[in-house]
Amino acid sequence: MRCRAKFGTSVSEIDREGARIQCADGTSYGYDSLLLATGTRPRMLGLPGFDLPGFLPLRTLADVDHLRPLLEVPRCIVIVGGGYIGLEVAAVARGLGHEVMVLERQARVLNRVVAPALSQFYATLHTSRGVVLRFGVSAAVVEGDGEVEAVQLTSGERIECDLVLVAVGAVPNTELAQAVGLAVEDGIPVDASCRTSDPAIFAAADCTRFPAARYGLTIRLESVQNAVDQAKAAAKAIMGEEVTYDPVPWFWSDQYEVKLQIAGLS
Repeated sequence: MRCRAKFGTSVSEIDREGARIQCADGTSYGYDSLLLATGTRPRMLGLPGFDLPGFLPLRTLADVDHLRPLLEVPRCIVIVGGGYIGLEVAAVARGLGHEVMVLERQARVLNRVVAPALSQFYATLHTSRGVVLRFGVSAAVVEGDGEVEAVQLTSGERIECDLVLVAVGAVPNTELAQAVGLAVEDGIPVDASCRTSDPAIFAAADCTRFPAARYGLTIRLESVQNAVDQAKAAAKAIMGEEVTYDPVPWFWSDQYEVKLQIAGLS
């Protein structure tokens, strides 16, 4: 089988009955099996001032490339979100000598992914390095005249800063699947063979919700491990092999000199 790649275009339509995809550039392709690996996009805060220079999402390599030159001079940085990405960037920024404040609307950092004892460990680690952690607060407005100058909280408090970095999770890209009538529920539901509600269409990685038999529920995992392993499982299923995808989720995070590794769900 020959493998071909086509870059710089997007799929605008899927004809399930005719088993063809239509691309935005006018080309179309038939398929026997189709894999959706549409990933996620950053969950953004619809705040006044979101379009000011200095208000940045934290998700992709392009985001990092945009941020890197901004960290070459001393900054006062506010990070919205105390999850993995927010804390990892906080650690890097403090290591570069920047002032850093993390705003987290929950009562603790890493609230969704670790137990309270680990949350306390990481809160202590960050505060010992000079990061200011604020819990139970939410941003309401980003202020500035031509560039970011401050964040106003829902309480009315105003925090002066040079950069506002947003790391509040991701939204699965399910629009294409939904447009062609596939089942969608906080992701694209698939079975243990990575099949969607259409047996000719498969899906893998961050955009999917799959059955985790060991936990007795369906889950959507945003991790490198899942993206790689589920893609392999989907490829095997497409080639006709019997597949039952039920991984032990695995995560890691590097913050300062500390590496966190987790096997399984908290």
